[in-house]
Amino acid sequence: LNGLIIGAAISNFGTSMQLAGRDTRTFGRVDPTKQGSNERIPFDIEMDSWDLPLFMQLGISTNVVRTEELKWIVAVDALHPNDNYESVNVGSEISYHDMVFLRGGFNSLFLKQKEGGLSLGIGVSSGNFFGQTGIRFDYAYRNFGRLENIHVFSVDLRF
Repeated sequence: LNGLIIGAAISNFGTSMQLAGRDTRTFGRVDPTKQGSNERIPFDIEMDSWDLPLFMQLGISTNVVRTEELKWIVAVDALHPNDNYESVNVGSEISYHDMVFLRGGFNSLFLKQKEGGLSLGIGVSSGNFFGQTGIRFDYAYRNFGRLENIHVFSVDLRF
């Protein structure tokens, strides 16, 4: 199956949320328009409850090419939230000798009102020093709708 990986996830599965606790208990006046009423009558503020958005995700990835010097991975995720339309994310990574990485992808495909889009990235890894430690630099560009061009830098230290 050439490194086929299948994954699934369900997020926010559970009961409704509701704020509660000591911060909902306060003191006040029963009728602020009447003079002489007690201002220290304890009462609780009743909070509404709401359902969290249930989110299901199914993904699959595979190695298109896997040799000693070159690896090419392609991945696809299908997303099904209960409070929005379904969408698909696709991405790919090509690595050369596990030292240079090129990445690209597109998120929120088929979503009418999306905030995401094209993502491109590059990474450089130093390999391992003394058998276990190493360093990796990554850069990514993302078109994120209203936020427009986002540039992300990261440094990964392994030891």
